[in-house]
Amino acid sequence: MRKSPPLNPNTNPHNPDNSLKLITNRSNTLSRHAKVPLRPRSYPFRRLRPPGPSGLPQPPGPYPARRLQAPSPPEQGPLVKDTRGRTLGSITIQKNHAGTIIGRTLTSVLRNKPTLIDPDGSKTTVTLNIRGETVFSSLEIPPALTSIPALRFANRGLTSINIPPRTIAIANRAFFNNTLTELNIPEQVSSIGDGAFAGSPLKTVMISPELLHKTSVGAFPSGVAFKDHGDKEITRWKTLPPITDENGVTSIIRDDKNRILSKHLKISPTLKTIPPSRFADKKLNTVRIPDSVKTIGAAAFQESRLTEITIPSSVTSIGAGVFMICSLEKVTISSSVTVIEDSAFKLNFITDLTIPKSIVIIKDYAFSMNEFISITIPDSVAAIGRQAFIKNPLKTVTISQELLNKTHPSDFPAGAVFKNHAGNVITRQG
Repeated sequence: MRKSPPLNPNTNPHNPDNSLKLITNRSNTLSRHAKVPLRPRSYPFRRLRPPGPSGLPQPPGPYPARRLQAPSPPEQGPLVKDTRGRTLGSITIQKNHAGTIIGRTLTSVLRNKPTLIDPDGSKTTVTLNIRGETVFSSLEIPPALTSIPALRFANRGLTSINIPPRTIAIANRAFFNNTLTELNIPEQVSSIGDGAFAGSPLKTVMISPELLHKTSVGAFPSGVAFKDHGDKEITRWKTLPPITDENGVTSIIRDDKNRILSKHLKISPTLKTIPPSRFADKKLNTVRIPDSVKTIGAAAFQESRLTEITIPSSVTSIGAGVFMICSLEKVTISSSVTVIEDSAFKLNFITDLTIPKSIVIIKDYAFSMNEFISITIPDSVAAIGRQAFIKNPLKTVTISQELLNKTHPSDFPAGAVFKNHAGNVITRQG
């Protein structure tokens, strides 16, 4: 049997002697009569398989399966500690085979001890870390405990406490030497003993200004920021010795930065006439007018911080602009006053006022720019000045028909409903 010659590795196995020629058509593509197999077409996004035993590429197929590598085992990260160095937990770091961090997990090592219940009903919950150190310790005081005795909850490592609203008094060192950082003292608490919260790293205390003023400096540690229950920053008050002069006694309260917080004036009982502008722009918060005063001059208390004023029955005359541009909310006028002068109570926050039946004349702008919703003008009033009640949110005005006819539309705000003293709706006539 005749043997075929060995194949040259550099020749085409299908045409060893290179005797065959490619036959092409006009489109320059391989003819179906050619003996050389067509080269497989390349497809986009497809990869050819490696050459087969004949040396020619195999038909296209899918990508070979990628060998998945398991991620590296998790590594132990840094410990998580609080501000006092106590361990709260640890962080576990997860990486892929390339060493890239793909996740972090916080592993807690905390555990809770059984809740401690005292005979008075107080509940203490303690949380420990892996070393047995106290991390959190919260105290819940029962509502029935209205007065907290001295040293009652001292040296307990408390991090938070809940003082019930019914608590009235906190005795000396009641919460001494704990780890409190924030504290909310209800408004019902009326007294706090010396050193009650000393020894704690307190940063913020929410307390009423009145209670802070009465509380001794040693009740709280130094460096505490005080806020009222409206989240407004406040400072400790300092009452200076009262000043006595010919006008009376003036008490001044300052804060720890020597800024004036309030002024309180008690007028001398021998003073009969308050001169014009005598206490104007003095930033007075309270004024007590004695029964000896008969006349209050014009602008006597203008631009004060008064929120309430009572004019005694001894006063028969008040000047123009006497309480203008104050912060008055409540005014009591005695029945001895007969005339309300120009702008006497202009630019305040008065919401309710009873005009006595002794008033005969209400002059220009007397009660303008206030917060009246309703007002009753007695029958004794014979005349109302220009715009006496303008720029008030008045909805109802009780007034006699005769007096209403004398007024001008600009004396009252638009939209106000007028009624007579019998409650019937009336309108301006003539």
